[in-house]
Amino acid sequence: MEAHVRLTGNVGGSVEFRKPTENLGAWATFRVAVTPRYRGADGQWVDRNTTWLTVNCRNRLAYNVNNSLTSGCAVVVVGRLRTRTWVDKESGQPREQLEVEADLVGHDLNKGTAGFARNPKIEESNPNGNRGGDDPWNAKATAEGPGDADTGEVSAEDLERQQFEEAFGSSADAEPELATAAG
Repeated sequence: MEAHVRLTGNVGGSVEFRKPTENLGAWATFRVAVTPRYRGADGQWVDRNTTWLTVNCRNRLAYNVNNSLTSGCAVVVVGRLRTRTWVDKESGQPREQLEVEADLVGHDLNKGTAGFARNPKIEESNPNGNRGGDDPWNAKATAEGPGDADTGEVSAEDLERQQFEEAFGSSADAEPELATAAG
């Protein structure tokens, strides 16, 4: 079971963007501050505690987030809640952090206006043999990479794990490990 979430908040800081490599698609990460509000007895808005979440985006979404968001932007994020766990190298203590693996990110138009520019169309005759050259769900396995040796097809789960380990280190090195937040 996965925990699907929809949240609204403000981007805190700049977007961290990693260009794609041969084995890893584009990756963008940013932090979102979510502050619930309610109306007090006097009719004034009162802020509750702010929750900070890390939002991870891949491939085309990563490019668009990198080109569209700046610190302070009001955003809407839809995705899957994940818990990243790791062992702190200095203290040896286990750590965990809630993250959202984004499916959709957009400007919150309740807070302001935004322009829209459509992505360029993807050419059907791409020499890379996949959509846009950085689509991991249509990727073929390499000799060292995951996948079926006969067909070269890579499961989404294997490719996600490989990309995460390349970006953040392998769990064998006591680095962060991606796990679902619920069951």
